[in-house]
Amino acid sequence: MFHPFRMQSTPNSNGDMMKVLLIEPFYSGSHKAWADQWKARSRHQFEFLTMPGLFWRWRMEGGTVTLAKKYLDLSFQPDLIIASDMLDLGRFLALTRKKTASIPTCVYFHENQLSYPWSPHYKTTASHQRRNYGWTNITSALAADWVWFNSNFHRQNFISSTLTFLQSFNDFQETESAQLISDKSSVMQLAVDLHRFDAFKTPKSKKPLILWNHRWIYDKNPEEFFQAIYALQDKNIDFDVVVLGETQGAISKIFTAAKQRLGSRVLHMGYVDSFAEYATWLWRSTHIPVTSIQDFFGISAVEGIYCQAIPLLPERLAFPDHLPANPEVYYNNKQLVPKLESQLGWQETAQYADLVAKYDWSYRIEEMDNEIDRVVGLGAS
Repeated sequence: MFHPFRMQSTPNSNGDMMKVLLIEPFYSGSHKAWADQWKARSRHQFEFLTMPGLFWRWRMEGGTVTLAKKYLDLSFQPDLIIASDMLDLGRFLALTRKKTASIPTCVYFHENQLSYPWSPHYKTTASHQRRNYGWTNITSALAADWVWFNSNFHRQNFISSTLTFLQSFNDFQETESAQLISDKSSVMQLAVDLHRFDAFKTPKSKKPLILWNHRWIYDKNPEEFFQAIYALQDKNIDFDVVVLGETQGAISKIFTAAKQRLGSRVLHMGYVDSFAEYATWLWRSTHIPVTSIQDFFGISAVEGIYCQAIPLLPERLAFPDHLPANPEVYYNNKQLVPKLESQLGWQETAQYADLVAKYDWSYRIEEMDNEIDRVVGLGAS
């Protein structure tokens, strides 16, 4: 049986400033923004151990050794260690046990490799590697004293996927591990810097302007998005499109083809260099249909909704965590095109923006800092 918390030699009382070490092997993108913004706003003292956000598979496999060496050279003595899901936490603690044995640890799951859809470009190695990375996520969760997930959907998804994964083995399945993880886990939703969009608010486009503001990657399912747009185009419906985000590999061909087929309807296609330009496009956009096959939280969708683009969301993934059940903004099966066509006639509304405003740091920071107090307090009890 895994003991839920190790004893801490010098406990702190709730409300004190804690020393927090955050370990992030993939210090880039949303992982980096979340860490930096928490550090900047927290009443606690944060220090980071990081590696550049490159070669994610090698970060999960080899990053632990590099980060353990860095940790052993630190003079910083944390009250709590927070690791992202990209770290093999069990191996890290084994390599640093002479310094970490009495320190409570948390792992924060931005995503997980048990249910993250594997890229079609890695089919030949998908089965073997996915099992390895999924197992790393499970053992990290077991090794941690507490586990945080960025959405309720993600927590339920991980626990059920853990059970399914363990049941696939012939013997010594350790299926009780799923319940052990559940018992020491909670939802700590992401905080997003939404208020920074306010300075760039601009009037909505008079013509329907459909927004894509995700990474150009397979799990965001650009094929379905553009097929829906083409269907509207074939009906001679009047609308424009703005496509934002970073180009990633072979999938960019889908976007190149879309730009050619949609022609002048595309007002912008590709990455924008400044936040001001990004925010302005979001405010100008009137509609944000989302076709992702995986979103454990969905930051880009939340940003678009906050900027008052009318959402059309898959009736699955993390989105029901954000907006309550509402048939007007959710679709399933073959409803995407007819619902999007219907939405194009809607008037501007801010009601959905109000529902996601709760994720701004101004609302989230106190709860997140209090979670640090709580976990350190449990470790000391």
